[in-house]
Amino acid sequence: MNLKFTIFIVLLQFTLSSALFGQAPRTILVEDFSSATCPPCAATNPIFRAFLEPFGKSVVSVAFQCHIPVTGDPMYAQNIPDVSTRVTYYGINSAPNCRVDGKIAAPGTSSPTHPLNVTASYLNSRLAVTSPIEINVNHNLLLGSNGAKDSMEINVAIKNVSASNFNNANYVLQTAIIEREIRFSKQAATNGETEFHNVMRKMIPSAAGTKILDTICSWCNKISEF
Repeated sequence: MNLKFTIFIVLLQFTLSSALFGQAPRTILVEDFSSATCPPCAATNPIFRAFLEPFGKSVVSVAFQCHIPVTGDPMYAQNIPDVSTRVTYYGINSAPNCRVDGKIAAPGTSSPTHPLNVTASYLNSRLAVTSPIEINVNHNLLLGSNGAKDSMEINVAIKNVSASNFNNANYVLQTAIIEREIRFSKQAATNGETEFHNVMRKMIPSAAGTKILDTICSWCNKISEF
């Protein structure tokens, strides 16, 4: 397999305070639920990936390789707890499936959670909504020696760029390590797929995330280290 790792960070807000007015450009989060055992996923994934590509870094996609319709996906088998937590959180019961900024992106359609029902106009409408926070991430890969495993240090700086204090106890920082590209020499499971992109490998410290309990004053930073 070809390994290309990166760090993905998102701040999920479960209760939005109306006192916060965003001033930073938004980065859209697309959470994609797929499986190497899912025949329709094999056709959907390359089309959806090509659709998102023109949006560049303004859209971040994270793929959760899951157990739908059946177990057998090797990437799911390598991290069942983290994937299962996200599947349960959204109530995912079919694949392919996706959420955009934590929401169903195509309500009113025959398949509102299907990735191919996400439209460019919907994504552009999300990009038009600014964010009250900026997040900057630094990481350092530490290569193990004398039999020790490799490790990683992650530093996350959350900056409140709004005019109000950031003090809602229902905010959760989700941090994930994703693998940009995985290639198998033959099909990974049963649907013929050999190539996978932006696959979630590990959520830090877990899929429960890190609650942001401290007040972050206007134009101040909150640092989280892992």
